[in-house]
Amino acid sequence: QMQDIMRDLQMGGMTRHKAFGKTICAEDIYRPDNLFFANKKAPVDLPNMAVSILVDHSGSMCGERILQSMKAAILLHDFATGIGIPVAVAGHTTGNGVRYIVYSDFDAYSDKDRFRLGEMSASGGNRDGAAIEIAASRLQKRSEKIKMLIVISDGRPNDGNYYGKAAEEDITSIVAKYRRKNVEIIGAAIGSDRDAIARIYGEGFLDITDLSRLPKTLTAL
Repeated sequence: QMQDIMRDLQMGGMTRHKAFGKTICAEDIYRPDNLFFANKKAPVDLPNMAVSILVDHSGSMCGERILQSMKAAILLHDFATGIGIPVAVAGHTTGNGVRYIVYSDFDAYSDKDRFRLGEMSASGGNRDGAAIEIAASRLQKRSEKIKMLIVISDGRPNDGNYYGKAAEEDITSIVAKYRRKNVEIIGAAIGSDRDAIARIYGEGFLDITDLSRLPKTLTAL
């Protein structure tokens, strides 16, 4: 589905079955819903970009959250590699400091790198700000014109004295810093986590509750 959408973007053509438009398709005139307009789509080049995916591995992500996060990371990784976009996937938790776990890096060692994504698990705490700092700084050094960091979490930073409003403000500050440096940072949320993620990441927000909608959402991003 993702490949079909991207192919359509690259080829351009006509978008049919619209309620309004500049062109009327004679073969659709019969439609009782009046969706017989069409719009011409100009071909779109794939962007020169790199993508980084960062997944919260803290204990509060256990169960369905980490499973859904792992599935989303696999889809995002597959989407990027399928159209030739450099992509890195990492997780983070705490334990004697921040643990930053690289599953697949921009310059893959082999085509088997992606199988490590199935090893994600949840335990420990999470200092999201520090992990985002690491991921964003690595991404910023890339030469691609567009740099996108997708952060998958439940919006609950928690590690010792790092929690609540102060922790959220730390994350927001680091996100703002790297957005000013031309790194697009998107917060991805599952289900009831949406309010917290929207509060922290603002306009940069992605709902991954229903993965069947992800192809169109990714294309829009």
